[in-house]
Amino acid sequence: MSTSTTVSPPPWTRLLVASFGLLADRKLGEGLRVTAEVAEWAVDRVLAASVMARTRARSADATAIGILAVLPWCAADPASTGTRPIQSP
Repeated sequence: MSTSTTVSPPPWTRLLVASFGLLADRKLGEGLRVTAEVAEWAVDRVLAASVMARTRARSADATAIGILAVLPWCAADPASTGTRPIQSP
């Protein structure tokens, strides 16, 4: 014959479980907030880098256009106009 007895936990265990549960929730929330901030920082950094790259490319194009405006013969195709002698100063 076996008798089954259930042992109920002491009443203060509910208080501990509730306190640690709240602490765990707070820490989990903090970890997720930090993760979101790091992800936002990474996206901002990538976007800033792509904007800077586009700005540099536009600047290089503008420089090339400026050079061609001042020295139009730089844009001429040497094959179509023949070769020109190099002039020394």
